Amino acid sequence: MKEKIDLSKKAIEMWNTFDTDQKSFWSDYFELQTVSIEDINKFSSYSHEYLYSLNNEEITKVVFCIVVEILRYNDMHKMNRAFFGNSGGLDSATVCALLSKAKKMAKDLGNDFDIISLGLPIYSNPEHDMRAKQTAQKFEISHVLIENLDNVLKECKKSLSPLVEDFNFNEEEVRRGFGNVKARMRMIVNFFGTTQPGSYVVSTDNLSELYMAFWTLMGDVGAFGPIQNIFKGLELPSIAFALGVPEETLGAKPTDGLEIHASLDEREGGDVDAFKGVQYPHLDAIICYAVKNGLMLDKDTFVTVPAGNIDSDFATQEVVDGLVRQMSSPGSVWKRKSGSIGTAICREDLGLSPLENITLV
Repeated sequence: MKEKIDLSKKAIEMWNTFDTDQKSFWSDYFELQTVSIEDINKFSSYSHEYLYSLNNEEITKVVFCIVVEILRYNDMHKMNRAFFGNSGGLDSATVCALLSKAKKMAKDLGNDFDIISLGLPIYSNPEHDMRAKQTAQKFEISHVLIENLDNVLKECKKSLSPLVEDFNFNEEEVRRGFGNVKARMRMIVNFFGTTQPGSYVVSTDNLSELYMAFWTLMGDVGAFGPIQNIFKGLELPSIAFALGVPEETLGAKPTDGLEIHASLDEREGGDVDAFKGVQYPHLDAIICYAVKNGLMLDKDTFVTVPAGNIDSDFATQEVVDGLVRQMSSPGSVWKRKSGSIGTAICREDLGLSPLENITLV
């Protein structure tokens, strides 16, 4: 590796000193593919017509910053092994790719960095498990499939049946409760390996879901979140494409794999059930407009976002208001402020625009 890396400095500080040739070097070093908005619009879950997208230099910058910040985290905390749950979805596939680049750079710097991808199927779609294995193989990451978790959940349901019956939980409450049990079961397995010194869990949560408080407390989070401040709809697909995440994953319908939400219809389903049919790029647009109008992560203040600004048939004013209320609810604010969500790389340190500065139209 001809370029020097100083782990005592923030990645963005180093990037800002690079000339054009050095930036080109890092694009080649990470083996990044050229990406355009036309490439992303092939994937229906992430297709949009907003003006905002990341160009290739910005993607290289983000990848460089994430990889270096992972190694800075390792260096500061004396870490040399990372575990992450690999669901076969876009978030975990992108994290898998980024960790593989971090492993490569660590080796070139003379450091050890072991990555373990964990397959954690619990009554899961076999296609998801196949995509998880495929992604780990592509990026040469060790993949461990944890089997028989179906039986653990089955026994847990039996044990909890008196509670469900005695306190009259309705169907939705039961579905949500056991969905969260699944997330916490996966958390237990993810963190099992961290009993060995130098080991930690990397989370796969993103900025869209951070605003929606769309995660399970003491469940699907980790010690370090490399993509926690990256939009899932407007930013992550371009980064994933550039990294070479398989198109089968980019083209798959997003789902949390928890079976918490009943499907709206055959065209939608998956994560968008939680967002009333609104796909991630449009959810991100709602967040951007809400932030421009005064929404804050740590305040329960409702703001209005005109539905006419959002390019989705599902984004009626009632739906948009409901999503903003979920973002700004006291429960969501508490979850973001007091719920354990680990350490993340802020947008400034990724070289990404503040949300209020993003131009959509």
